[in-house]
Amino acid sequence: MNFSINLENINFDEPQPEFRSIFRTRSIFYFQTIKNHYFYTIRVRKEFCQLLDAYLPQFIQASEHNWKTSPKENTFFLRFSLPLQKNLDCDQLYNWANFINRYIWLSLNKFTQNCLNGNEMDYCLALDWNYNPENKKDRTVLGEAEYALKYRNNSLQKEIYNDYFQLLIDSIRPAYNFLYRYFTYHNGDVLISPIPLNEQSKSKLAYQLVKNIADTNHCTLLNPVLLQPKPQMKELAIKDKIDVWQNI
Repeated sequence: MNFSINLENINFDEPQPEFRSIFRTRSIFYFQTIKNHYFYTIRVRKEFCQLLDAYLPQFIQASEHNWKTSPKENTFFLRFSLPLQKNLDCDQLYNWANFINRYIWLSLNKFTQNCLNGNEMDYCLALDWNYNPENKKDRTVLGEAEYALKYRNNSLQKEIYNDYFQLLIDSIRPAYNFLYRYFTYHNGDVLISPIPLNEQSKSKLAYQLVKNIADTNHCTLLNPVLLQPKPQMKELAIKDKIDVWQNI
């Protein structure tokens, strides 16, 4: 097969597009900027359009159009001419993206997509996986703190217990504050709640963390009470866990 390229139609002096992407493994958050000779483009997954609008409304206001569907699956984009882009503080944009990328943003997966509709909640995020995802053995700093508070709390010195507890609180609070601003931006009421618990479970770590966040942020704490027995679920498959809660 013979073919030829007309080099006269290629401008070798024109700068190549500049790509900058922010994401992490096993998290649905995806952020990318593309700058070429004519435009500056922001691309995010559709779940994060409203979050960006809530925190950095100047970008949607300055864009040449509203969010548009990108050819890349499940992403949307804003586009600016370069003169418009120069009037925007793009460092704020990258700070926003890097903050979000500190957390793991979750959605339905192969284990849950047949059990749930996907609209049960707006966002689901985790501080981290609690272990090194490469070897699944070494706990992260947060994973070690949670493990100690859950399973070794009776043997921990009070000072160490308090340090571990404060470490988790200090990691949760920025995420809470971030989502609080989003929901108040959309005029929503902000309530904080643990999963339904019986009265004996209020001494457990999950409840104590939620109560601390509610108390220190002066927001309404819901106390959903579990009125029927719940089996131990640690060893259950995800589908079986969902079945238990649906039956409750």
